[in-house]
Amino acid sequence: MSELRKNIGRIFDERKFRITNSISDWVRVIDNDGFISFVNQSMIDEFGVDPKGLNIWEEIDERVVPRCISTRNFRFNGVIREERKIKGRYFSIQSSPIRDDQKNIIGTVEVFRDITSEINARIDLIEANKKMHDEINFAKLIQRNILPKKGRHGDLNVDYRYISSETLSGDIFDIIEIDNDHVAIYIADIVGHGVAASILTMFVRQTVRSIVNSGTIMPKDVLQELKIRYKELDLDDDKYFTMFYGIYNRKTGFFTCSNAGHNAIPIKFNNDFSILMESSGFPISYLFVDSVYEQKDIKLHNGDKILFYTDGITEVKNYEGEEFGESRLQEIVKKNRNRLLDDIVDAIEWYRWGEQEDDLCLLLIEVDQIEEGIS
Repeated sequence: MSELRKNIGRIFDERKFRITNSISDWVRVIDNDGFISFVNQSMIDEFGVDPKGLNIWEEIDERVVPRCISTRNFRFNGVIREERKIKGRYFSIQSSPIRDDQKNIIGTVEVFRDITSEINARIDLIEANKKMHDEINFAKLIQRNILPKKGRHGDLNVDYRYISSETLSGDIFDIIEIDNDHVAIYIADIVGHGVAASILTMFVRQTVRSIVNSGTIMPKDVLQELKIRYKELDLDDDKYFTMFYGIYNRKTGFFTCSNAGHNAIPIKFNNDFSILMESSGFPISYLFVDSVYEQKDIKLHNGDKILFYTDGITEVKNYEGEEFGESRLQEIVKKNRNRLLDDIVDAIEWYRWGEQEDDLCLLLIEVDQIEEGIS
């Protein structure tokens, strides 16, 4: 027996380790020559053999004696942890040095803890997250594909930018061709963002189309009916949304609109001027079931544009916590560049400090070639 083994024998009293026989973890002690000095009962029962006295660094069957973290040529001076699969199960292995009175390392104590259930739970969570990620990406694809197409809609040109703060957005807009003379246009902002808000965008879109298809097209009536149907969902009072809804008459050139609490007021503009299309009204929520909506008529001429947006634009904050605000947005609009929407997005990206916290939505409608005879 080497001096090291005699030394560890003096320091290591097996009686101190007998308490480990009552635990399910495997425990073994290995001296600096690689010989196993102690193995607890749980490890002996598992492998059906007491390997005490065997040299762990010699060529042995790992089904009988699990390999050591350290090797003859590679020793550790501190606590080392490793995860390993042994006999079809996963174990967390901790190797800690044993020191003599002069603080010299003379051996190692290893503890094997079965973490199979934790690893399986981790694998299940990863697979569940992957499945959820795939489903969210699918929902994102659907959400984007139901948006109206860009380009011409009769005598209207349509362009937009739709940027969600998470994978799914709580902003929604739509353009509904009711008949040859009437086009419904709206933008809505669901409180919050993510999966719950995106589901409500589907409700808004399908419900508005159902209301319009039933023959109710005037803004104040559509919002009133939408509010009634939303109340039937019986959601909590922290779930609500705002909407600016209008209907464009191609024959008269009038845009008739109502506002359900949408504080991101659309901007009407052309090469000569810009104005806010201000209108008041409460959000769509069960708290305001008795409210009514006012209705305004706004004349549109050839070349007029309307910028619809959500408060994710104006409420973006800089380093000092100051919001981007309506005035900065209107300044960009007044410049009336050909790439207006991209200019706004660029300005927001430059202004914002930190991560994007809210959905960003911009919808630009331009009246082009109003029918002859309309003044």
